[in-house]
Amino acid sequence: MNIAELERLERQLDNRLPLIGGWVQRRAARKITQTAHSRQRYTPQAVAALVRVVERRAAPQATDLAKHALSQLSHQPAIRAFCQAWADSRSQALEKILLHKGYLPSQPTYLRLLVALKTEKIEIARSVKAEAVDDLLQITADRDPQIAQGGLQALSKLKDRLAQEAVCKIFIEEGNSLALSIARGSAYLPSDPAGRALFYLLSEQWTQYQAVDFDHRLLRAAYQIAPGPQRQRILEKIRLSGLPELLNAIAGDPTSIHDVYEANLLAQMLVEHKDWPRLWEKVFEFPYPSSLGALRSLAQADWQPSRIDEQAALVELIELANAPLIEEPAKLAPLLPPAVQRANANLRTGRINSITFAPRQPVIAVGSSNRTVAMWDFQHSQRQQLLSGFERSIGQVLYSADGQLLIAERTNSKTTPCSVYRLEREHIARIWQAAGSITALEALGDHQVFAGARDHQAVILDCSPPPGQPARLLQAKKLAFWPRFARCSFDQSNLALFYDSVSLFRLPDLQEFTASHYSKTGLSGVVRCAAFTPDNLALVVGNQNGRVEWLPVNFSTNTAQRLAEHPARLQGIETLPEQDLLVSIDASGEIQFTAWADRKMAGKIVLQDSQPNSLHISPDGSFMAIGHADAHLSLWDLRPLGLPALLSQPLSESTPNQLAGLDALLGAPAGQRLAKPAANSLNFLRRVLRHRFRYDIDIGEMTGIQVGEYDIEID
Repeated sequence: MNIAELERLERQLDNRLPLIGGWVQRRAARKITQTAHSRQRYTPQAVAALVRVVERRAAPQATDLAKHALSQLSHQPAIRAFCQAWADSRSQALEKILLHKGYLPSQPTYLRLLVALKTEKIEIARSVKAEAVDDLLQITADRDPQIAQGGLQALSKLKDRLAQEAVCKIFIEEGNSLALSIARGSAYLPSDPAGRALFYLLSEQWTQYQAVDFDHRLLRAAYQIAPGPQRQRILEKIRLSGLPELLNAIAGDPTSIHDVYEANLLAQMLVEHKDWPRLWEKVFEFPYPSSLGALRSLAQADWQPSRIDEQAALVELIELANAPLIEEPAKLAPLLPPAVQRANANLRTGRINSITFAPRQPVIAVGSSNRTVAMWDFQHSQRQQLLSGFERSIGQVLYSADGQLLIAERTNSKTTPCSVYRLEREHIARIWQAAGSITALEALGDHQVFAGARDHQAVILDCSPPPGQPARLLQAKKLAFWPRFARCSFDQSNLALFYDSVSLFRLPDLQEFTASHYSKTGLSGVVRCAAFTPDNLALVVGNQNGRVEWLPVNFSTNTAQRLAEHPARLQGIETLPEQDLLVSIDASGEIQFTAWADRKMAGKIVLQDSQPNSLHISPDGSFMAIGHADAHLSLWDLRPLGLPALLSQPLSESTPNQLAGLDALLGAPAGQRLAKPAANSLNFLRRVLRHRFRYDIDIGEMTGIQVGEYDIEID
């Protein structure tokens, strides 16, 4: 008879008991117990069935048979099942069997300790390893006084040294008061000096702490690696100690503040000790809300720093802090735009066909339809250089990672030769030619470039030879299609070529991956633009129908996944790896910022009366250029993207780039300016950061975009 039959007989016992005499009980229970007893080894299921018979007390004969069977257990699975049944129910009938037989499960640890203490095998509990100490601490709260008391006795006399240290560790990490009581009563201590110092400090044994950590070096190190709740407990104990030297050990380290709670607690201690110079320092290190609070405490104390320049800074900051502000970062962050338009540059003649940012200078190169390229210094709003003498219209311009400017031609004819040129000092030099338009140009590494043409040619060129020498041909391939455009992954391992479909090629050998072809049937529309994701694991494509989709680079799915939706056809997609963001723009002028990690929109800008046709991001992610159909380009500062992080992080972690983002946002044209309370908050932060970086950088020389509207003379 199997377990299913046992359970059927149990149901029979339950169902017939009210209607028929005790013979049914006896008959059904006898079959259950006899079936179980007939097995040489009881299964856990059979033990469970026997336990149910005992706990029902349906018939004396059946109960006796079940008890007898439960007293014959001999192997661990059955013993474990019985002990667990007792632990769950605490039945007196099961307890009697447990005490009589002295059963002891080998696992799990908690159950083994529970049974050992109930059966007075305390040596087992005293011999536990470090990983079982937490179980033993939990057992001290058991409802059975015998077990709880036995747990306390075992913890007080642990044999294993690491188990003793585990008691101290639990107190240090969790603040467990029972662990502290046991550790102090039994003289348990961590063996390492840092742990011992922290144990003494958190248990308020100040004399012992000072003896172990007289220079507070161990405290500083422990505080830096401690998790948030533990750091807060350390600060609370420092406050209770009344020892200024402990406060100095933490307050003197600009990296010691991790969140607003810690900052406020430290500020409170500094105020209590009237340590105004140290509190003034922390104005420039605390998170934004705590910095405001510290400044107001200084104003209330009517304290002044000794240096004249710092006195002026304090007066200015107090005035800013007393203006109407938004003090909660969660309320201020949503009000900040992701980018600020700073300038418009108009092409006086011709049409803008391509734009590219220089990697190390505030310069863009603009390729036009009238066979010229203008290099424009956007920081000083002036033309840097004009290149002419090309045979065809300029289709693409591209800066390589090492700063070389490459220019590619295009034509309406399918058979007219077009070339790729390199700027060599003041002159242009042809480095490669195809029998048709150059349709794809993509930088690979520092000085290599991929070029694809209408005649189905695909090459990788090395542009590092000295001026006057041609580029070296590294790879050449004849494709079955002509690529409309190309994108290279950030790790330089993959190259995606786009036409009616998408194909993926391995770099540097330019070999197509097996099964890398992604049919257009898997996409919702015609691909107009694309970019690799920051993690290099997927391609994001923008379609004619306004949908942004992504597909894994291993092409493991047949259908692209939807990422975002635009109201008009996509005109450009770019990636901001540092922010883990994707930027997309459509023909109606809607710009979306999408976080790749959670696939959610992180910001949006809608351009008015605009028809954008291209999107370009500087290599460092600081600036954005948008090409427009009416032969002008708009220049944007993207550094405001770093401001939400500034609101929540300690100001000691701020960067000059965030200061530049504040300058850009506060210097925005009238139509983009923030409401007064938000602007006041950012003005306060800008003044704090300018003071922080006053010796580190020349603020006046920080790269930026000259505000205004300018003409780029292309003739």
